[in-house]
Amino acid sequence: LARPEVRAHFPADPGTRWYPPPAPLALGLAVDLFGAVAQLQGRGYVHHDVKPANFMLRIATRREELGPDELLAHALRGGARGVLIDLGGARSRAW
Repeated sequence: LARPEVRAHFPADPGTRWYPPPAPLALGLAVDLFGAVAQLQGRGYVHHDVKPANFMLRIATRREELGPDELLAHALRGGARGVLIDLGGARSRAW
């Protein structure tokens, strides 16, 4: 959200405030994160680097169809899924 093209849509906010996502979106993203960790665990792996920087949003729409403000609004309405990335540090539990 700190990118200039996104910040332009929030002129009253100097970028020093943090706004939590709506509860339904936050809960959905938490379920996605825990589901990803459970999938790895179920296959015998441990991620070893779960942190916010390794958790991305996948927005279920074609990016070309929406501008930055519509894209953000679509994500906040529940059009986003969480994806756990950076599996380079994942190791087998048997290792």
